[in-house]
Amino acid sequence: MRESKFYVYAHRRADNDAIFYIGKGWDNRAKSKYRRSIAWDEVCAEAGGFKIEIIASGLSDVDARGLEAQKIDEHWDSLVNKHRRDIKPVTAMARTKVRVDIDAELLTWLKDWRMSQPALAPFNRTLDGCIRFFRDQQEDREP
Repeated sequence: MRESKFYVYAHRRADNDAIFYIGKGWDNRAKSKYRRSIAWDEVCAEAGGFKIEIIASGLSDVDARGLEAQKIDEHWDSLVNKHRRDIKPVTAMARTKVRVDIDAELLTWLKDWRMSQPALAPFNRTLDGCIRFFRDQQEDREP
């Protein structure tokens, strides 16, 4: 059964109603002032607070992430919650279709490198998962 407890929300400036933050949450996250960025705090102080708009609710985690990404793309220029301020993210649709070009030589090097790093032993399961992902991507493209 898929849980539908998530929602996507926007924070709007209290002074001019402009959207400055898009988020995904559940429970009372949209109302919370905790664990916000310095940029978020500065906008709220300058605007005299914020208003909440629930864009969609009753979503699964996956659906909420997709909608959040789409809304971030739509409002990119006015948002404070940008993880990479210098590069606009690809669209939400493109994010769901991962394409990796990797050749057999690089895949072999990655496997050998993992084996030569004893300090990485606790991470072998994660590294093996990455190797499998790259190998599967390579196999999907071979005729």
